[in-house]
Amino acid sequence: CEHDTKFNLRYIQAMPHLCVDSLSARKVSEGVYEVTAVIGNLGYLPTNLTESAMTNKTVSPVKAVLSGGTLISGKEEQELGHLQGYSQTQTGAIYGNLTTFASAKARKKAVWLIKAKEGTTITVKAVSQKAGCAEAQITL
Repeated sequence: CEHDTKFNLRYIQAMPHLCVDSLSARKVSEGVYEVTAVIGNLGYLPTNLTESAMTNKTVSPVKAVLSGGTLISGKEEQELGHLQGYSQTQTGAIYGNLTTFASAKARKKAVWLIKAKEGTTITVKAVSQKAGCAEAQITL
């Protein structure tokens, strides 16, 4: 029983884990903002878990969903594809922190142009069938 428990705990720790790495809003003109979110996978495994899941189309891609304000360009719900985990990126340790040298596979950017009043709260939610959800907010 102890052996099986240890295996299951290691497996859980290896699962993909979505995060909103960064969320920013830049004022383009009066009442118009460009909202940029970088969605990442902090887990060891990719968000699709296996290649066969993509081949058989049994897993949905990661999505970034914006709420708040009125959309001018971009889709409210953007498909980002699948994000690799750190098992597929070259990593190294710098001052005790893990950094990726090829993090483009583990992160994707979503950009929206919105119309909103100053002080509006914008929410970006990252959603994955296998990696869960992550959410971040910013006030314009």
